[in-house]
Amino acid sequence: MSTEASRAIFRSKKDADRLIGEGERMCNPDFADALETLSIEGEDLFYRGEMAAQVDRDCRAGGGTLSRADFENYHLVKRKPLEQRYRGARILTNPPPSNGGILIAFALSLMEEIAVRNLGFGSKDYLEILAEVMALTNQARIESRLHEVESGEAHGAIFAPDLLARYRDEVIGHPAVSRGTTHISVVDSEGNAAAMTLSNGEGCGYILPGAGIMLNNMLGEEDINPHGFHLWPTDRRMSSMMAPTVFEQPEGSVTALGSGGSNRIRTAILQIMLNLFDFGMSVEEAVCASRIHFEGGRLNVEKSFQEDIRQAFASAYDDAKLWEELNLFLAVSMRFDWKPRLAA
Repeated sequence: MSTEASRAIFRSKKDADRLIGEGERMCNPDFADALETLSIEGEDLFYRGEMAAQVDRDCRAGGGTLSRADFENYHLVKRKPLEQRYRGARILTNPPPSNGGILIAFALSLMEEIAVRNLGFGSKDYLEILAEVMALTNQARIESRLHEVESGEAHGAIFAPDLLARYRDEVIGHPAVSRGTTHISVVDSEGNAAAMTLSNGEGCGYILPGAGIMLNNMLGEEDINPHGFHLWPTDRRMSSMMAPTVFEQPEGSVTALGSGGSNRIRTAILQIMLNLFDFGMSVEEAVCASRIHFEGGRLNVEKSFQEDIRQAFASAYDDAKLWEELNLFLAVSMRFDWKPRLAA
């Protein structure tokens, strides 16, 4: 609510000092009108018409960096999904320049060398290896960026044989040691599947006059632009951790999966896949099972793991958060699945 225009939309009608709360109605008639107009006039109204012109004027007046040329030069790029095999399943996920899909695929490559099922879900050995894989994936993300800068190659450098072999050795050699994102999954009766994740990042407070549209603040997202404002390289597509995923099991069943949750997206989806492929859980069980997340030296562990194991596991970390419930902080996942009908 940093501007009067945003306060007019999002503040409570009962208490002007707070946001709209549960049981209150939010009204944004300008946005409804803008959506209707866009549906009639098409995308050019936003990218090449008066909307783009208005943003350009306001940015120049307020010291912003977006220009009309940025809108006019934008174009959609269709990419082939990143394909990965794991335990016989065919996985299709978000390709580079997105970070999420390739980091999930990298983590699965590490886990495939380990007899995960023999460790047992929720065992101390399993949790330690899972946390170690998360740590190595974080490191791989950093090193792949350095490799990209030095070599001029794309994010696919994370799968360079020497890098992958190094991380496999580190895991296998020590097997017992240690924000506003929305996802939609759809599967129809014929087995056609779609997974879509979209994010507003964080709103910047600016409301496009007359349209009710708040522009996002994606370049302020730490996991996307860790170096800070005005340091994003020009003429490059933005990356993200979003990882809409579809996979097909050997028997033909199809599942569409995805999540919100910033950096926790990749670890949530990774754990759901391990639950499905290695521990034989149903989709419902896999999504609802407790999770961990390890990043930046901080370990997060949800409640439902066996308590003595959870305590012993967390005791090895200087910074550990033991959640007393299943918490949306560790990402909420949306999935639908379809199974082929067997002939009588």
